[in-house]
Amino acid sequence: MIKKGILLLLMVSLFLQAENNRRIKVLHVTFHEGCKNEFIGVANALGLDLTSWFVQELEREIGPGFWEGTYVGNEIYNVGPRRAKRVWDKHKDFFNQFDVIVTSDTVPLSRIFLQNGWEKPLLIWICNRFDYAHPGGGEDHFPDAAYYDLLRKATTMKNVYFISYTEYEHEYARRRGVEVGRRVIKPGSSQESYTEPFRYKVPSHIDKANTLFIFPRIYPSQRDIVRNALATRGIQTWSEDGIATHEIKGFKGVIYFPYNLSTLALFDHTIQGIVRFIPTKEFLRSTGFIRDYSLKNNLDMCEFYQDEFKDILVYFDSWDDLKQKIESTDYELLRRKNIEFGKKYQDITLSKWSTLFNELVKN
Repeated sequence: MIKKGILLLLMVSLFLQAENNRRIKVLHVTFHEGCKNEFIGVANALGLDLTSWFVQELEREIGPGFWEGTYVGNEIYNVGPRRAKRVWDKHKDFFNQFDVIVTSDTVPLSRIFLQNGWEKPLLIWICNRFDYAHPGGGEDHFPDAAYYDLLRKATTMKNVYFISYTEYEHEYARRRGVEVGRRVIKPGSSQESYTEPFRYKVPSHIDKANTLFIFPRIYPSQRDIVRNALATRGIQTWSEDGIATHEIKGFKGVIYFPYNLSTLALFDHTIQGIVRFIPTKEFLRSTGFIRDYSLKNNLDMCEFYQDEFKDILVYFDSWDDLKQKIESTDYELLRRKNIEFGKKYQDITLSKWSTLFNELVKN
C-alpha cells in the first residue's frame, strides 16, 4: 500500500507536470550549499525541472565576476539597489526562461526580482534574518530604507510567497515592521539531498565506534573545555572542522552545542540516525558558548528545544550528567527512533512543498 503522504506527492507531481504537458521550470538562487542540496530533494520528489544557482559556486567554477560583473567577496550578501540591478541586467534573459524563481538562505537575493518587475511566482525561503547584511553594508549601505519598503510591498503581491524555515524568522520580521505571514517549511526533504562532496576523512587511528564527536561549531578553546571535561571522566572524544555527515555518522554519538536557532544539521543528522547529546538551555547558558545574538535572546524558540524533538535528542545538564547519559543511552534504539522520525518528517516537509506548488500553479 502506498503511504498517504507519498500518494499525495505523486498526485501533485503529476498535476505539476500536466500543465502544457511539461514540467515546471524552477530556478533556485541561494548563497548556501546546504539550501541548494535541500531543494534538490524537493524538486526530485515533486518532479520539477530544477536549475540551481549556488552563487559562490558560480564564482568559483565559472569565474570571478560571473554573478554581477565584479568579484565582491562577502560584500555579495549586501544586495542594495545597484547590485540588484547589475545582477538583473546581466542575467535577465536567463531568469526569464523560468516559470518560478526560488531564493533561499538570505532574503536580500529576492530584491533582484522584486525591484525589477518579476511577475511570475517568486518563493522566498527565509533561512536567516530577512535583513541579513555583511558588516559595512557595501556601496548602498544595506540594509537601506528602500529595502524594507520593497519587502512590505512584496507581502501584498499575489505572485510572492514567503516561507520561513523556522518560526523565529516570522517573529523577527514582525518586530521590524514586516509581516511575512506564518508559513513555515523546515528542512528535511530527503536523504538524497544531503549527499556531500568529499572533505576531510577521520584519521584511521580514531576508534569512531567508541568515540564521541564534538560538533565543531564552537571555538577551538571551547572544544578544549568539552574535551578536557570528558577526558577527566574517562570519555573519549574527537573533533575537527570540515567533516562530512557520512563520516560523522560512524561515531558513537555527537555532542552538539546549538549555535543558531535552526540548522540544517539538526534535520540532516536526524535522517541519518545520528545520536546527539544536547545541553539543556540552562547548562548551555552557563557554558558561555552562545555566540549568536538572536539565539542568546530567543533560546526558547531554538529548534533543538522544541517538544517535537525531545524524544530523539539526549539532554544533559552538567558534565557528570553527560557522562551518565553517554554510558546509559541505548544507542541502537535511539538511532532507529531518529531514522523513523526523519522519515515521517520527510513526508511532512514534502507535503508542505507540494501544497505550496499546487497553490501557485492554481493561481
